[in-house]
Formats: sequence, structure tokens, C-alpha cells
Amino acid sequence: MNESILKLAEMVNDASVETELLNLAGGETSNFDDPAELMLTLCGNNVFGEAYYDGVMDERQRKTGIAGNLEQLPPRARLLVATAEQVARGDNPRDLLALATWARQEANMRTTPAWMLAVAAREPKTKQFVVDYCRKKNGILVRPDDLLEAFKAYVVLYGAPLAACLKKGLAEAYTRQSEYGLVKYNPKEWPNHRGVLKMIDRRENYPLSKAMVEFLNSGAVIDEEALPLIASRKKLAQKTEFDAEAKELAKQSRATWENLVSHFGSNKEVWELAVEIMTGRSDFEGAKRTNYMALLRNLCNFAEAGISAKHWEWVYAVLTDEEETKRSKQLPFRYLAAYTQVMGNCAFDSATRDDTIAALDKAAQIACKAVFNIRGTSVLAPDHSGSMHQPIGGEKSVLSCYEAADVLAVIAFYASEHSVVIPFATTATKVEMKYDDGFFVNLNKLKAVWSLGGGTDASQITKLMTNDGIHTDRLIIFTDGQVYQGFSSEWQEYCKSHPKCWLHTIDLCGYGTRLGNQTIENERRTQIGGFSEKLLNFCVRAEVGDQLKTTEKDEDRIDVLPSMEYIRSNF
Repeated sequence: MNESILKLAEMVNDASVETELLNLAGGETSNFDDPAELMLTLCGNNVFGEAYYDGVMDERQRKTGIAGNLEQLPPRARLLVATAEQVARGDNPRDLLALATWARQEANMRTTPAWMLAVAAREPKTKQFVVDYCRKKNGILVRPDDLLEAFKAYVVLYGAPLAACLKKGLAEAYTRQSEYGLVKYNPKEWPNHRGVLKMIDRRENYPLSKAMVEFLNSGAVIDEEALPLIASRKKLAQKTEFDAEAKELAKQSRATWENLVSHFGSNKEVWELAVEIMTGRSDFEGAKRTNYMALLRNLCNFAEAGISAKHWEWVYAVLTDEEETKRSKQLPFRYLAAYTQVMGNCAFDSATRDDTIAALDKAAQIACKAVFNIRGTSVLAPDHSGSMHQPIGGEKSVLSCYEAADVLAVIAFYASEHSVVIPFATTATKVEMKYDDGFFVNLNKLKAVWSLGGGTDASQITKLMTNDGIHTDRLIIFTDGQVYQGFSSEWQEYCKSHPKCWLHTIDLCGYGTRLGNQTIENERRTQIGGFSEKLLNFCVRAEVGDQLKTTEKDEDRIDVLPSMEYIRSNF
């Protein structure tokens, strides 16, 4: 597996290489004409898996990093860095920063965009854009841990000191960080804010106040008025009883559930206060913001602690609020993870379980509203092959890629005017879905399909479409792209009688290989990588762009990747 990815990484930086490229399953694939297209399949995925190089580089190693030796990176990370360098050296170098911003804001990735920023800070043609992109509030560096990841990426790749543009850019990004964020995302191990602040542009009260710098350096609070939240949290840490004073300090400091449970234990009283803070019900001024992700992660803990009906109502109110759901930017498979945990936990009584599942179902359907209306007929094909059973984002993940594919397929089902759902592996089959059945009922219909074999024969999709006389406007495949030989010829044959049909691939693993070979017409196919429901909007944009073509003259044809035009214009 690794050899195939490394071979592709070499080809990214050597345009003279001409060879028949095979994917990891031995099936036909092809190069991307533009490295920006390849980057679209990579930057929306977590190609680094689990946290990479955290706490393992000693001081000597941090001075040199890997010194440009990309072979020391994991294979998919190596491919991403090599592709980022190619984009940065191309005719549109700003594309690298625009793609990184898109990956952070719409694909909801954190690690990958930070590494792309690190490459941009090193490359001559992209350095000029780095500070401006770091300044953006809704950009690449949003949370304090984003800054740490960008710092780490640069040191790992190129060593110390930092490039001047990154020193300035990180400093500008620090000016936007809140007291709450800096104390929440402040690890003791490398990389940490103490280390970053030593290497970036600084002067008195820039980029942070003197009091905050002292706290990050030593843990001391020299000015309680300047750091009221941290001062309250330090007082909370000195409490041994969960009394009225402790509860007030918890509200004032916006204590996280981890803070409370680790210090005062996991019991009903502690969890009810945690819910009060997470749902923004605290009566302390300034603590009104909700924590959607924490609510989603702790549903089973709430049940095990036996929180009151009133507190459950507060939880449901946030989870089913349309604005809160949109603001949280949860990747769709997070709802499946929560659903799976709730269904498997015996602490729920039947009524509470039903109410919780109903709230999750409504939240998941709100996520569907982020997708444009997909007109006409769509064939939706989630990959159920053996390779799709690998965990998302590393070994610690409880969900697999095939489950993420199923979630996206169900979202596409709700967004489509008409659709046919065809999961595939060695064989393919149709699954009947109904709009009124609910999100998780339809999802469970897909999850129940286990008898398709362990192979990845995408040609079975088109064979079934042909045999059953299915006429569609598009085929959307949710896959890792590692399909067997034969798909390209089958798809070409289907397109002879359906010449306006589109092929869209949602790449869930980021191996950097394209579905099908060069015989597939580029004008009507797209490929993009990631887990966000918003990726489906790229399919719509591509087709709308095609409809805007006014003549057959080459100079009047819209770019075959209108999604890049969208990214350039908006990010």
C-alpha cells in the first residue's frame, strides 16, 4: 500500500514521468491534470491520522526538522506535502492558501490545513500571502490549537527558526484568541504556547497581554482583573467540596466537563452543572455560549449520571436548534457516533432513549439542509468493501470509512429530488429508502447490507443501472477510490446512451488516486475528498457551471473544475 502512494508522491514532483498508474487494488487510475485538483482530494481528509510528532521531537531535532526528507513522513502525509509544494510553485500559488482555508472552514479539517500553511510559509511564491491569511477570522487559524499545529508542522518539516512571514502571521492570529480558548487548548507537552511565543514577533502587550504571557510561561496569575476566567479557575482548583462557591466559580470560569468531573467526580450534581454551562443556561454573564460538541459526546454520561428531565430538555433544545447546529460545524458521522453510543448504552430508560434519538435525528436532518437541492435523478453508491472498514482518522476512531460513506449517502438522499441508492462491494444491490422514515432508519437500512463481499468492483454499479434500466443525471460514489479493473469501460458504455450523465467521486481516504482512467471524459467528472456534507455542493456547482456554457468553442468553455473558481473567489 505505502509503495503505491510513495510512487504517486514522486510523480507529483516529476511531470516527465509517464506510466500506467494503478491504485492500491490494482485497478486503473490516472493522474490529475492540475495539482490543485489532486489537493482537493487530499486536504479535506485527515491524511496525518493520529497526532503526528506530538511530544516526540527533542530539542536537537527541532532545530533541523526532517530537513526536506519527506520519506520520514507517513505516506499520505508525504503526498500531501509534495502536492502542496507543487501548487505553491505553479501558476496560481495563492491556490494553496485558498484550499487550506476551504479545508478548515467547509471541510472542517484542522490538522491538514495547518500543514499546508507551513508549506506556504516556506515556498517563495506563497510567502507573500501568509500573513493576510493568518489574519482572517474565518480562515486557517481559528482556535489556539490550530496555531500550535501550524507551528509544529513548520518545525517538523523545516526546523527552527520560523520563516518571518509565519512569525508575523502567528502573532496576528494570537491577537484574536480568547482567554477561554488559550487556557482550554494549552498542553503541557510540546508543542505548547510557551514555546511558540518564544519564536514569533512580540513586544509589550502584543500579540497577547503581559498577564496572559506570564500565565502561559509560568502558570502564574499576576493580574486577576486582566484574566478573570483563569483566576476563577485557579480558585476552583483549590476547592475540595462541590458547594455553592465551587459552582459559582465553575460558572465564572466556564469550566469544562473534564475540569469538573476530574476534580469533583462523576455524579448527578456535577453533570447537571456541566449541562447548565454547556447549554448556555448559566446565569453568569459571559458564560452564555453553548458547547455543542461536548453535548453530543456526553449523552451517555448524562444518562449514567441520571440528570433531571429539565436538564435533558436543555440538551435537546441546543441539539435541535438550527443555528446552533450550523454553528457547531459537526462532521455528519459525529451524529452516527452519538446514535451508536446511545443505542448501545443500557443506562437510558426507553422514554429518554427515544427522545434522545429523536433529537439526534432532527439534528442530522438539519445537516442535510446545508446541501443544495440536487435536481433530477441521482444514483448514490456508498462503498461497502473490505478496505472501507478502516477507522476514520486513525486507530482510535470508533467509526469506519464505510459508515461515513453511508451517512453522506443518506444526506444526499434527502437533498436529491429523486434518487436510487446502490451500495457496492464485490456485487451491488439497491436499497429502498423513504423520506418519512427518518434519518437513522434509512441509515440502518444501509448498514444492514453486509452480503456484498469484500471486493471493490464499482463496475457492478453501472451493470445494475443498465440491467434495471436506471436513467440518471449523475452517479455519486462515496469511496476510498481503490476499485478493481473494469469500471472505466463499463462507465463509458453506460455514457453512450446517457451522454449527459455526471460522475462525482467523494474520496474518503485521500490516497491521491483518481477513480477510473483517462478514457473517462474529464468534462463530466469531479473528485473531491473529505467527510463534510458540503462536499456535495461541489457536485451541484460543477453541473451548474456546465449548464452555463454557451458555445462549444474551447475559449468559451467553463473550467472543468468550477469548484476551484469557487474556492479562489471565496477563500
